[in-house]
Amino acid sequence: MNGKLKRYVLIVPFLIYIIACTKETMLNNDGTELSKMTHTALDSIKFAVVEFGDTNSFNKLASLYMEKKDFNFYPYALVMAKWYGYKKADYYVYRSLMDRDTIDTHLRNMAIVYLQRAIENGDTTAMLEMHKYKKR
Repeated sequence: MNGKLKRYVLIVPFLIYIIACTKETMLNNDGTELSKMTHTALDSIKFAVVEFGDTNSFNKLASLYMEKKDFNFYPYALVMAKWYGYKKADYYVYRSLMDRDTIDTHLRNMAIVYLQRAIENGDTTAMLEMHKYKKR
């Protein structure tokens, strides 16, 4: 066999294997089939937040979270607050922790710290939230 043909004989089965593995399917939350190769707009937004600290993407993600609360927003808020120093994210760290079904004392205390940071940064939503929290 010549060099080019030998290369194709080795590469083609490898590519078929890669494609077969990446086209594995899984189910969406609503039961519909979702290909692992699917790249949604939400994935792009999440990627921009984590990799680039994109504040516009974070604000879109925050808006989606506040509307539906159907995904774990905490890691994205924490990344923006800690890695990128985005002050607006402090409130969302608090919110995403407090929105959990169960919360222990440690997480509640951590949430309050982020709420206080948001207040120090002049976040009016955080100020209203603290007022509600103190009433309880």
